[in-house]
Amino acid sequence: MSSFKELLKAAHISDSDAETVLALVLPGESSTAGLPRAKLNVALALVALSQQGEELTLDAVDDLRHRRLPVPKLATKEQKAQEAPSEIKPASPTKAPVQAAQAPVPQRQTAEEPSTASTTDDPWSNGSSSRSHHYDESPSVPEATTATPSYTSPAVQGSLDFDAITVTTLEGKEGMPLWKHLNYAIKSAKRKSNVVRRYSDFAWLLECLLKKYPFRQVPLLPPKRLAVNGIYIRIDAGFLEKRRRGLSRFANALERHPVFKIDQLVTTFLTVPTELAVWRKQASISVQEEFEDRYLAPDLEASLPQGIDDWMYKTRVALAPAIESFTSLVVTQERLIKRQEVAGTDHLRLSLTLNTFCEQQGATYDVLGKEHGPGIVRGLQALSRHHTTAQQTMEQECRALEDAVLEDLKRHRDTLTAMHELFVRHAKYAGDNVSALEKRIAAAKTKLHALDNKVDAKENDKAKLRESIQSDQNTIVKLMSRRVFVRECVWHELQVFEAQQVHISRLVNDLAGLRADFAKRLLDLAVKLQGDVEGMP
Repeated sequence: MSSFKELLKAAHISDSDAETVLALVLPGESSTAGLPRAKLNVALALVALSQQGEELTLDAVDDLRHRRLPVPKLATKEQKAQEAPSEIKPASPTKAPVQAAQAPVPQRQTAEEPSTASTTDDPWSNGSSSRSHHYDESPSVPEATTATPSYTSPAVQGSLDFDAITVTTLEGKEGMPLWKHLNYAIKSAKRKSNVVRRYSDFAWLLECLLKKYPFRQVPLLPPKRLAVNGIYIRIDAGFLEKRRRGLSRFANALERHPVFKIDQLVTTFLTVPTELAVWRKQASISVQEEFEDRYLAPDLEASLPQGIDDWMYKTRVALAPAIESFTSLVVTQERLIKRQEVAGTDHLRLSLTLNTFCEQQGATYDVLGKEHGPGIVRGLQALSRHHTTAQQTMEQECRALEDAVLEDLKRHRDTLTAMHELFVRHAKYAGDNVSALEKRIAAAKTKLHALDNKVDAKENDKAKLRESIQSDQNTIVKLMSRRVFVRECVWHELQVFEAQQVHISRLVNDLAGLRADFAKRLLDLAVKLQGDVEGMP
């Protein structure tokens, strides 16, 4: 909305016309993805009509689109620096409050994440497409300190690292005309790598990890598309941005996990600059369960704690209500951000309305009177400046809450869900057929004993039975070793999961820091306003 107001200023139209444009384009609504392209096109057409002195209505724009939409004249930065402002400009506020209101939000150590927006050039048409857009500025939040539990071992310590990988959407699409896809740039600060991947590459990696590590916390992947009753929903800029953020959480979860971050497939995915589809054709990839060729140490089973099963049961039971709670927290936080965006838009409306009233008074002050009119107008101008800066501050807070608190909530929700999925896979794949093999061995031994007592028994049949018994015994040894490996793996994942709970400390610290920072900014704005209007008649 701040950029939209700058556009209205660059057009040099009256505040009353600017208020009309805003009311027509955003009739009491706000969008988390910014002003959609279709509405921006309508706004530009309305601005051009205002510059031509025409009536500002949507019907006028609709009539002109069948011929040729007017093009607005916008002042460049150089022209704005040279021109004297013709409209009523607020006086510059004192230095301290401006710094408090417009200081950038302290930033996390992550790269910028441009969002992609695409919609129709013509708001009335159905088939045209547009290029993606990138927004280079996004506020971020202060780095929060978190405490490390005393039990944390070096193997688990990696799970406490914060975001080290950034995923950004590249402009434009690639592929066949009917099968175009987006590409994502993945930058890893730790690995010092920068690769390009598409969504199908993420999906392939997830499939491989699920086959290789069924008893570990494999992170969640955002959906490629959304469907309702089997009908796919049209993909918009908001969905693409949420998908990009979900891919970023997926990549960072892999980087934080002590096992995944050293896996060869993950390392290749994050570092090899070759297109992954080409690399997969050239490389020999064998995805098998991580315990397949592992040797069981004699003291491994004895070294495992006795309470693993009880720990698993208590964690599994507690996960369902925890997931429900954090899902509700995510939805509620999103609603709070949207409401604050709407409130910020209303602050902008108030500012434009006040400027319109001051503009209408001109130099005659017909309503306010010549005696008190100038003082009242100066006070109203100060109030207008206050609402403008308040809107900018609230918009910055929304972006900071979205980038920090909301993402932390989603990250923890994904962590809980990944652990729940681990238990689902454990119930499905941890079982074996040892008892069936033991019964088969017993039956084979009985049959072999009967053959030994027969005089005319063939040695060939005896040899086959002995081979079958030996093979089944070897399989039982492998399966019994696998049981120990599965218990050890789940025990390790429970430690990682418990260590990840301190991320809640980061979430709370982020929220507390943001609330304190922006509350101070709004307080400084209120104090500044009080000083500006103190001398009103």
